[in-house]
Amino acid sequence: MLSLQLFLSFTASLVCSLALTPVILRIADALKLYDVPDAVGVGGQGEARRVHTRPTPRLGGVAIVGGFFMALLFSSVPQNLGGVYLASLVMFLTGLTDDLRPLSAKVRLLIQAGTAAVAVAVAGLGLPSLSLTTQVSLALPPVLGWLFGVFVIVGSINAVNMIDGLDGLAGGVVLIGVLFLSYLHFLNTGDLHLLLVLSLPIIGGILGFLKYNTHPASVFMGDGGSNWLGFMTGVLFLVVARGKAIHAGDQGLMLVDSASRLQVGAVPLVTVVLCLSVPIFDTAWVILSRLRAGVSPMTADKRHFHHGLMKLGLSHSQSVMAVYFVTVVFAVMGVLPVAFPAYRLGWAPYVSAALLFLGMPLLLRLDEGLLLRLRTQRALFSSNPDVGPRLTWMLRIWETSNRYIIYGILMVTPVFAGVPPRAVGLVAAFVLPLLLLSVVFSRRKADFLDSVAIAFAATVVLIANNANTIWILWNGQRTNIQFLYNYVFLWLAVSTLLLVVATFQQQYFLVTPSDFLMILLPLVLLLVPEPYRSEHRLNIIGLRSLVLFAAIRTMQKRHRANVYRMKMLSSGALLYVILVSLFGLRVVY
Repeated sequence: MLSLQLFLSFTASLVCSLALTPVILRIADALKLYDVPDAVGVGGQGEARRVHTRPTPRLGGVAIVGGFFMALLFSSVPQNLGGVYLASLVMFLTGLTDDLRPLSAKVRLLIQAGTAAVAVAVAGLGLPSLSLTTQVSLALPPVLGWLFGVFVIVGSINAVNMIDGLDGLAGGVVLIGVLFLSYLHFLNTGDLHLLLVLSLPIIGGILGFLKYNTHPASVFMGDGGSNWLGFMTGVLFLVVARGKAIHAGDQGLMLVDSASRLQVGAVPLVTVVLCLSVPIFDTAWVILSRLRAGVSPMTADKRHFHHGLMKLGLSHSQSVMAVYFVTVVFAVMGVLPVAFPAYRLGWAPYVSAALLFLGMPLLLRLDEGLLLRLRTQRALFSSNPDVGPRLTWMLRIWETSNRYIIYGILMVTPVFAGVPPRAVGLVAAFVLPLLLLSVVFSRRKADFLDSVAIAFAATVVLIANNANTIWILWNGQRTNIQFLYNYVFLWLAVSTLLLVVATFQQQYFLVTPSDFLMILLPLVLLLVPEPYRSEHRLNIIGLRSLVLFAAIRTMQKRHRANVYRMKMLSSGALLYVILVSLFGLRVVY
């Protein structure tokens, strides 16, 4: 019954959002309710802050909110969430009013604080403590915990509003954030009801809206949509950070504190923050830079992360996809200690937050003049007869070493990995014909299907490699060399990242759906139910897959011939797995 409700909730939100948006477009056209580009609105004088070039309706938030509340018809609303929903409607109407007739910053901030205070009070979202790690927390007085909850919601509202600067950017970033926050919440509490009354309705509404909001957008969400999404995201942030869950009691469903299901304790606050890394860090640095410049923090300008990406020479769509990618990567790094508690990865979120904290202001300082000087210096350095050929030779050796590491993972390690389970062999027997078909019907240009075929083949090989511990006989004793296999992946991750930085060219930055497949496929492995996830150790395979796919994709973008080689090697590895697991092939000395 719950599974059916989850499906209907998501479907209703998606369909309602898809259906409402065309209606909203017609209403906006009839009433001339447009977001006018700066160049049009101010006579072309000064720097244009808005990126779009034509008047565009900005009432898309109506479709998102409408889809959300339509989904609630298929579920029972917890009593203490009713006040949260009403407060969110007040926030939405405030933003919608601001779209039609601008309100002052003080009025907006006062309403934001008021609605946030109501939500924190009625749902009990004040934080009693700040979880620094899974085992260490800092207790907060009740008043301070309540104020912190209000601050989180108000900050979330403004963060989503401020990052809404490119087509599809705010909606996509919030969608990614809600997905990871919901995953953390399920890991911590095992609660599916929150997906029913909060997460899935938001996700469905955003997906329906993004159909019309991707570049070039035909509609914007406006302040009504960004304020509402920011408010609901802030609420979800507090629910996950506090570890609340929906339980049935004498008075019906209620959002209450829940015991953690984690092996070591509560979700660290830094992990929750990294699920929304880009809007949080972007807003913090933009506000600080405006204060240092002596201007109001609420003054609109082009100091944001996505503007910095466009200064690097990325197109509108490439900048949006790059922000998506960064958001997913840092969210994955934040989730690591919670998803893999046995591997003691508590340091990963803090290192990731430090990198983002230091890297974002450096990017914001980039300008076209600096980039031109850097390109000129690199060109002069490369053209030096004493340096250029040597540098080219070193890069070729570097790429070759990475390529043969991947070849070894696919072709050599299965020989030492023992006999994989029969189920893995059956999956390999299904994937191999698909991969061979992609070889026979290959195209001149690598496309999405090429990446899909290689990605699935590599995943099957990794599962087969991980079926048994890799060991050798040394002086007559059985010696575990699994740690060498792990170090190979660590080196491949570092080497690939450094190679991308050293050889970056704009033409290689071709973000496609397959790039997101390589991120999302490892996450899908984490959602495989028990006991299959533990039996095949899919947690660690997901992390290794992420590294391997990034290295393979880098090779594909730089050299087309590598696509054919990877297909043939992957086919050979799958064939070996099939022969060993299904037909009992053994190598006997």
